[in-house]
Amino acid sequence: MLFLYLDESGNYTYSKSGSEYLVYTSLVTTNPYSLYDKLCNLEKDLKSRGITLVDGCFHASEDLQPVRDEVYKVLRETDGYEIDAVYVEKCKANPAVRDLTAIYKKVYGILLRYVLNRYKGVTKIIVFIDQAPNQKKKDALLKGIKETLSDILKTTHPNSKYHVIHIPRVFSYGLQAADYTCWALYKVLGDWGQYKDKRHWVEISSHIRSNFDLFERGDGHKYY
Repeated sequence: MLFLYLDESGNYTYSKSGSEYLVYTSLVTTNPYSLYDKLCNLEKDLKSRGITLVDGCFHASEDLQPVRDEVYKVLRETDGYEIDAVYVEKCKANPAVRDLTAIYKKVYGILLRYVLNRYKGVTKIIVFIDQAPNQKKKDALLKGIKETLSDILKTTHPNSKYHVIHIPRVFSYGLQAADYTCWALYKVLGDWGQYKDKRHWVEISSHIRSNFDLFERGDGHKYY
């Protein structure tokens, strides 16, 4: 059985008022329980020290830096999982792919195909995604992932079945770990001149299998 945890950073406003990048990461493993146990134990330890997690779970953009340091230490030292990433410089995105379903299908068509090509023997795939902020995004995300998985599996994994689980991050240490990997890459890229911080991405680099710039050869344009 294969466990896939997906996360994204950035927003879908295509102007200077929006994020400069969209980042998508997957955390894949055949055995998530070691990572679960270590993050659960860390959360208990933090609570015993009087440290409360802002969102009630590990959330990289909201956690204090000392908490982040401890989570990345767990991610660095835990074996048995891999990270893949695709990122989009939004000013290079053709208007034709700015529709939510279109961008999800394009991104996950690359990301999931690359991941699943390494796991040809699996017969069951469980995909976890965080709760979407609204129904429109939820529908687009589920449609994009399901259509992409169906296309991939019928040609490369004809005997495999998949199931997509859409739950709040607070209920899944796997999604919380995926959030941390996504945030680490987002900080490497920076956003509209923000300070670029590579340390955490480098810290988990032994787990990174791919990191793909979707529009590397595209021509950007300025937002006015």
